[in-house]
Amino acid sequence: MPLTISPTHPGSLLHDALTAALGGAAEAARLIARGGVWVNGVRVRDPEMRLPADAAIVVQRPPDGVYRDPVVMPEMILYEDDDLIALDKPVNTYVEATPWDVEGHLRAALARFLAARDGSAPSLHLAHCLDRDTSGVLLLSKTPDVNAALQCAFHEGTVQKTYLALCAGLPAFDEIEIETGHGRGRGGIFRVFPREDIGRTLPHGGTVKAMRPNPAERHPADGRRGAGARHAPHWANPSDPSAPRLPGASAHWRCQIRRTINLARRGCAAPSSACRTARTATPAQQRTAHY
Repeated sequence: MPLTISPTHPGSLLHDALTAALGGAAEAARLIARGGVWVNGVRVRDPEMRLPADAAIVVQRPPDGVYRDPVVMPEMILYEDDDLIALDKPVNTYVEATPWDVEGHLRAALARFLAARDGSAPSLHLAHCLDRDTSGVLLLSKTPDVNAALQCAFHEGTVQKTYLALCAGLPAFDEIEIETGHGRGRGGIFRVFPREDIGRTLPHGGTVKAMRPNPAERHPADGRRGAGARHAPHWANPSDPSAPRLPGASAHWRCQIRRTINLARRGCAAPSSACRTARTATPAQQRTAHY
């Protein structure tokens, strides 16, 4: 749970106030460096910040108490060109910053990898998100020029995502539709709720919203399913390190995305109103981080 601190001496340094409240300078320094300290609703990473009289300090820690530092290896890059890069995302990895950590996520790890390889890192933008416990292909742009085209491609279904689940045994059905709830649980983490919780008000004031993914189809030859792996944890265990690796990027989606970007650059695309909005939105507004 977040820890709220009210400094006793307005004008004191953030690091000093945290050290006094937590009883340790090292812990205070780590929390600030990792981005887990918020002052009046704004993330602060400057330990020398002088606190205003009305300062409310909120400290966010990892729910399990563990800071993770993912590392991108060359073999994780499935595809790369001047505009795009696709990664083989492992399980147990966040793709974007969380309320408690701005360093321990895959986008930051990729930026570090590219900076070490090329001397500098481009401006990376997530074309979509994968949850922490979901493995698969993660697509990012390397230049802001293609962000709007990517957003449109995913929003309008030009690019489709397929979720695969590993099954224990042969399901008795050929097709099943799963309806669950979706909302932010403890610590601001997105999670799946039972169907009967849809409409329930959560402690932070949000509401459990209904989610109905595309029907999941059975493929007996290889155990694959369509969308729905996230909504049926009893079908598969994606965090099992002994599970076989699923197929990575294919030429099909590369062609889809490349064609969308080329059409947009030549002015041949006819974007919907949602995509016209995406063109004018800032990267922060376009991005939705799933914790």
